[in-house]
Amino acid sequence: MSESGRDFHPDSSEIFGLLKRPTALSDLKYDLNAGVPDPNSLPSEALGRAFTRILESNPEESLTYDTIHFGFPALKAFIAHKYADSVAGINDDWVTMVSGSAHGLDNIASAFFDKGDGVIVGAPSYPGAIRTFTARGASVFAARQDASGITGDSLKLVLEKCQDENIRVKAIYLIPNYDNPSSVLMPVERRKEILQIAQDYKVLVIEDGAYAGVDLSGAPPDSLFEMAGGEGVIYCGTFSKTIATGLRSGYLMASPDITRSLRFMRLDNASSPLVQRAIYEFVSSDEYESHLSKILSIYRARRDAASESLIKYCGRFVEFDEPKGGFFHWLRLRDGISASSIVSKAREFGVAVSAGSGYYLEDDPESDSRVRLVFSTLSEDDLADAIELLGKSFESIRK
Repeated sequence: MSESGRDFHPDSSEIFGLLKRPTALSDLKYDLNAGVPDPNSLPSEALGRAFTRILESNPEESLTYDTIHFGFPALKAFIAHKYADSVAGINDDWVTMVSGSAHGLDNIASAFFDKGDGVIVGAPSYPGAIRTFTARGASVFAARQDASGITGDSLKLVLEKCQDENIRVKAIYLIPNYDNPSSVLMPVERRKEILQIAQDYKVLVIEDGAYAGVDLSGAPPDSLFEMAGGEGVIYCGTFSKTIATGLRSGYLMASPDITRSLRFMRLDNASSPLVQRAIYEFVSSDEYESHLSKILSIYRARRDAASESLIKYCGRFVEFDEPKGGFFHWLRLRDGISASSIVSKAREFGVAVSAGSGYYLEDDPESDSRVRLVFSTLSEDDLADAIELLGKSFESIRK
């Protein structure tokens, strides 16, 4: 199968390439590779107070299984309430808590994918989702992305080819807000187009909201979940990017018939009630809004510093679109420079970046001309130093 994607099976040796995890933490001096929050702005003191209050006020329910609710009801209601204006009848039955969005994607795959079922992702796409779907036996196909995200024409072409080959496509997976790795913010009209195609072909939409809330250039459009009135879309949310990855807490939001199926496939006695109660204490307080304002200010300054340094030190070698949110710059390499060669050369200068090939299903024509650069973890000064060294890496290759 073509159109920048093909059947991808879990017993294929190529899955081991995906297991290399291009976003893994690096031991180099300058890590522009791992898409994680700034370690120095984690709200440890506020969370410490929240955990203490919970343990003092309700230790028994906080420290025992929660298989009745699959999530602290007050936190689930808090999440659902944010969508009450756009999704009629939404309540805490629409929300199930999971141990981070990675667990959420696996829960979706275990509940809805049978061996050989098709799942469509973007080209490029988040490799963690591809690994998860593949491990559950799904066949993964890629639809072309442009500057607005997955294109309708490419999506329909893949769907038609799957129909011709009697492959049942169960879902379309995408990150409409600040896609990983491309940082694309999908505009309203493209969101409407994707939803209409999904409806026409009776395909589920999995909307990964991993970077929702990390808005650096104003508010984004409504989510696909909101635009669809909650029907035909599973929203996968997380607290990792706006609070802390170590909490390992996220949520799935969908119509109650879907969340019942998701809970039925859970074999883990539910996620941590202690963590969820502490998160609720934090996000329902004034401290959370203050924290969010603080980190957005940090990330906005770092994005701007990275953009300026890329233009100054690497402008002869790369092009990029300014990210409106999230953690990444998605670089286009000029003049036939190879991503694999610059990743290797940058290592010699102490800088870790990710080659584009890790985000595609196959040898895509564009994959070796792309590099993902993370700006979230380093200070503005360190970013400038790291990107100056990246520029020297380019110059070294061009000599």
